[in-house]
Amino acid sequence: MSKQRNLILVFAVLLTVASGLLHGYMTQRWGADERMQTAAARLAEIPQGIGDWQLRETKDLSKSAIDMLQCAGYLNNTYQNSKTQQRIHVTLLVGPGATMAIHRPEICFESSNYSILGAKRKVETVDKNNKHHELWAIDFETNDIGKKKLRVLYGWSNSGEWAAPDRPRLAFAGERVLYKIQITDADPDLGQDDASLQFANVLFPMLQKHIMTSAL
Repeated sequence: MSKQRNLILVFAVLLTVASGLLHGYMTQRWGADERMQTAAARLAEIPQGIGDWQLRETKDLSKSAIDMLQCAGYLNNTYQNSKTQQRIHVTLLVGPGATMAIHRPEICFESSNYSILGAKRKVETVDKNNKHHELWAIDFETNDIGKKKLRVLYGWSNSGEWAAPDRPRLAFAGERVLYKIQITDADPDLGQDDASLQFANVLFPMLQKHIMTSAL
C-alpha cells in the first residue's frame, strides 16, 4: 500500500512539473523566441498612411496591460479618413497565443463605464486581395447622461486571415506567435459596420504585406 501511495505521489509531482513546463513554453516565460522578436520588430514597418486613412495619434499601453498579456509588441493608434473625417482607433498586439487569446473587449469596456448593447455578432469581409476575414462585432454605450456609443471589431490571426472563433483559447492557445486586433469606431451608425469594415479592408492587406509573412 505504501508503495502505491508513493507511486501516486511521484505521478502527481511529475504531472505538476509537466504542466508548469508546458505553460511556461506556451507563454514563453523564459524569453520570446526569434519569431516573436521578428514579429514585434516588424510592427514598426507599418506606414502612417493606410489608404485614405492618416495617423493622427499614438498612445502607449500601460505596463500592467503589457505584463498581463505578455505582449511582445503593439500598435495603439488613431487614424482619420481624409475624405470623411471619420476617426478609427486600432490596437494591434502580438504575443503568445496562451495570453493573446484570452483578451476580449467585453471585459475591458464593461469595467470602464460602458454597457453592452445587444449580443456580439460575427461579421465577414473580403479584402482587395480576395482574402476572407471574420471578426467579432460588439456595440457599447457609456453609462452617463451622454450615452455615447461606440463599436468594436476584434479578432485574431496567425496567418494573415483574421478569425473570430467561438472559443479562442482552444483555437489559439498553442500558437507561439499570435496577433490580436481591435478596431474601435467611436461614432458608429449603429446597425451598419461600414466605416470600421472599410478601414479593416485596407488595413488587412497592408498588414499581410508588412508583418505577416511566411517567415513567421
